[in-house]
Amino acid sequence: MWRYYIPVILSKPPHEDIDIPLYLVPNPEEAGFKVTLGDPLRGQIEDYESTLQDGKRIHVRRFHNLYKAHWDWVSPLVSSVEHLRRDAPGWWIALWGLGGVAVGSLLCPKDRTAGAFAGGSVGVLGGMITLPEAR
Repeated sequence: MWRYYIPVILSKPPHEDIDIPLYLVPNPEEAGFKVTLGDPLRGQIEDYESTLQDGKRIHVRRFHNLYKAHWDWVSPLVSSVEHLRRDAPGWWIALWGLGGVAVGSLLCPKDRTAGAFAGGSVGVLGGMITLPEAR
Protein backbone atom coordinates (compact mmCIF):
# COMPACT_ATOMS: atom_id res chain seq x y z
CA MET A 1 0.00 0.00 0.00
CA TRP A 2 2.90 2.39 0.63
CA ARG A 3 3.84 2.02 -3.07
CA TYR A 4 0.64 3.89 -3.93
CA TYR A 5 1.65 6.88 -1.78
CA ILE A 6 5.26 7.26 -2.98
CA PRO A 7 4.32 8.96 -6.31
CA VAL A 8 1.85 11.18 -4.47
CA ILE A 9 4.54 12.22 -1.98
CA LEU A 10 7.05 12.88 -4.79
CA SER A 11 4.51 15.02 -6.67
CA LYS A 12 4.60 17.54 -3.82
CA PRO A 13 7.39 20.06 -3.17
CA PRO A 14 10.13 18.77 -0.84
CA HIS A 15 9.25 18.80 2.87
CA GLU A 16 5.51 19.24 2.19
CA ASP A 17 3.73 16.59 4.24
CA ILE A 18 0.76 14.54 3.20
CA ASP A 19 -1.38 12.97 5.93
CA ILE A 20 -2.05 9.23 5.81
CA PRO A 21 -4.38 7.71 8.44
CA LEU A 22 -2.71 4.82 10.30
CA TYR A 23 -5.42 2.36 9.36
CA LEU A 24 -4.83 2.79 5.60
CA VAL A 25 -1.26 1.47 5.46
CA PRO A 26 0.84 -1.13 7.27
CA ASN A 27 3.60 -0.19 9.65
CA PRO A 28 6.37 1.36 7.52
CA GLU A 29 8.90 -1.21 8.76
CA GLU A 30 6.76 -3.95 7.23
CA ALA A 31 7.09 -2.13 3.89
CA GLY A 32 10.89 -1.90 4.10
CA PHE A 33 11.28 1.52 5.72
CA LYS A 34 14.03 1.92 8.32
CA VAL A 35 13.62 3.55 11.72
CA THR A 36 15.50 6.84 11.68
CA LEU A 37 15.94 10.07 13.60
CA GLY A 38 13.87 13.17 13.01
CA ASP A 39 13.47 16.62 14.46
CA PRO A 40 12.33 15.87 18.03
CA LEU A 41 10.46 19.17 18.22
CA ARG A 42 7.72 17.96 15.88
CA GLY A 43 6.05 15.67 18.42
CA GLN A 44 6.12 12.44 16.47
CA ILE A 45 6.25 9.00 18.07
CA GLU A 46 8.71 7.57 15.56
CA ASP A 47 10.43 8.37 12.26
CA TYR A 48 11.00 6.09 9.27
CA GLU A 49 12.76 6.50 5.97
CA SER A 50 13.12 4.83 2.63
CA THR A 51 16.12 5.88 0.55
CA LEU A 52 15.37 6.15 -3.16
CA GLN A 53 17.78 5.17 -5.94
CA ASP A 54 18.60 8.80 -6.72
CA GLY A 55 19.61 9.51 -3.10
CA LYS A 56 16.39 11.27 -2.09
CA ARG A 57 14.36 9.85 0.73
CA ILE A 58 10.78 9.39 1.76
CA HIS A 59 10.50 10.52 5.39
CA VAL A 60 7.52 9.24 7.39
CA ARG A 61 6.66 10.50 10.87
CA ARG A 62 4.21 8.53 13.01
CA PHE A 63 1.78 10.38 15.25
CA HIS A 64 -1.04 8.93 17.37
CA ASN A 65 -3.63 8.64 14.62
CA LEU A 66 -1.75 9.29 11.36
CA TYR A 67 1.48 9.32 9.43
CA LYS A 68 2.89 12.49 7.92
CA ALA A 69 5.11 11.82 4.92
CA HIS A 70 7.25 13.99 2.64
CA TRP A 71 10.40 13.70 0.57
CA ASP A 72 13.85 15.13 1.24
CA TRP A 73 16.57 16.08 -1.26
CA VAL A 74 19.19 13.86 0.35
CA SER A 75 18.88 10.88 2.68
CA PRO A 76 21.11 11.14 5.75
CA LEU A 77 22.09 7.55 4.96
CA VAL A 78 23.61 8.86 1.71
CA SER A 79 25.18 12.06 3.15
CA SER A 80 24.38 13.39 6.59
CA VAL A 81 26.17 16.68 5.79
CA GLU A 82 24.18 17.29 2.61
CA HIS A 83 20.97 16.22 4.35
CA LEU A 84 21.50 18.85 7.03
CA ARG A 85 22.48 21.51 4.50
CA ARG A 86 19.58 20.90 2.10
CA ASP A 87 16.81 19.47 4.25
CA ALA A 88 17.45 20.76 7.77
CA PRO A 89 18.94 24.24 7.29
CA GLY A 90 18.04 25.39 10.80
CA TRP A 91 20.09 22.57 12.31
CA TRP A 92 22.89 23.23 9.77
CA ILE A 93 23.15 26.89 10.83
CA ALA A 94 22.91 25.99 14.53
CA LEU A 95 25.81 23.53 14.20
CA TRP A 96 27.93 26.11 12.40
CA GLY A 97 27.10 28.59 15.17
CA LEU A 98 28.03 26.13 17.92
CA GLY A 99 31.28 25.36 16.14
CA GLY A 100 31.98 29.08 15.94
CA VAL A 101 31.28 29.49 19.67
CA ALA A 102 33.77 26.72 20.45
CA VAL A 103 36.48 28.10 18.17
CA GLY A 104 35.92 31.69 19.29
CA SER A 105 36.15 30.83 22.98
CA LEU A 106 39.36 28.86 22.39
CA LEU A 107 40.95 31.67 20.40
CA CYS A 108 40.14 34.32 23.01
CA PRO A 109 41.05 32.77 26.37
CA LYS A 110 41.22 36.15 28.14
CA ASP A 111 37.62 37.00 27.23
CA ARG A 112 35.85 33.77 26.34
CA THR A 113 32.43 35.43 26.30
CA ALA A 114 33.43 37.95 23.65
CA GLY A 115 35.28 35.25 21.72
CA ALA A 116 32.28 32.92 21.86
CA PHE A 117 29.94 35.69 20.71
CA ALA A 118 32.20 36.68 17.81
CA GLY A 119 32.86 33.08 16.84
CA GLY A 120 29.19 32.17 17.04
CA SER A 121 28.26 35.12 14.87
CA VAL A 122 30.84 34.16 12.25
CA GLY A 123 29.69 30.54 12.47
CA VAL A 124 26.04 31.45 11.88
CA LEU A 125 27.02 33.58 8.90
CA GLY A 126 29.16 30.74 7.57
CA GLY A 127 26.24 28.36 7.89
CA MET A 128 23.93 30.78 6.09
CA ILE A 129 26.25 31.36 3.14
CA THR A 130 26.86 27.63 2.67
CA LEU A 131 23.17 26.84 2.26
CA PRO A 132 22.17 25.83 -1.27
CA GLU A 133 20.40 28.39 -3.43
CA ALA A 134 16.63 28.23 -3.35
CA ARG A 135 15.24 25.95 -6.02
